[in-house]
Amino acid sequence: MSLRVGLVGAGGVGRKRALAVCQDERTDLCLVCDTIEDRAREIASEVDGQAARTVVNWQTAVEATDVDVVIVSTTHDMLAPISAAALQAGKHVLCEKPLGRNATEAKQATVAAAESGKVLHAGY
Repeated sequence: MSLRVGLVGAGGVGRKRALAVCQDERTDLCLVCDTIEDRAREIASEVDGQAARTVVNWQTAVEATDVDVVIVSTTHDMLAPISAAALQAGKHVLCEKPLGRNATEAKQATVAAAESGKVLHAGY
């Protein structure tokens, strides 16, 4: 059984994460989210023969029932809120660094992880 991955943030780092997901036979990239729809489509079309769907709303991405893990690769101001929402929705999260712009933001995500029992990992 593969882990179903959703990517939120289709910039340069998000693209690298998407390619890594596609190269690992244990994972499937199911969803790509970006506020610039063409950028999300571009990454989804690069996926090795898989049909990743695209959305422009991060809330839709974190609430998707066909996603087990959310990779959050957005601007720094959105890393903690999106990570916390994904954890609260029952998803494991890989959040790009920094986990938050300050301790308060980082705590938002770590508290959500503790309460949900899901894994929160800060990527580097």
